[in-house]
Amino acid sequence: MAGTGRPGAAGLARRDRRDGVPAGQGAQLLHAARGAFTAGLHVTGVIAAVVVAGLAVLVLAMRPRTRTAAAAVPGREAGYEAGYEVTPS
Repeated sequence: MAGTGRPGAAGLARRDRRDGVPAGQGAQLLHAARGAFTAGLHVTGVIAAVVVAGLAVLVLAMRPRTRTAAAAVPGREAGYEAGYEVTPS
């Protein structure tokens, strides 16, 4: 009867021990695990937001200062880039 594949009382007892947690405690453990996962997810989100904000500030602080083309080249006037010269009126 051992090779029939149907568990007897001994097989059921082994399976219950293998699961390890009684039903009432299992629900409490599941609730605690979900709470811990959610708290860890929140902490990770806050850390990621702080890192992204810090990188944004760093990029803004380190970017090169830009000037318009007319101001960048001495003697060059606005409108020259478009292919025509500005004449004083």
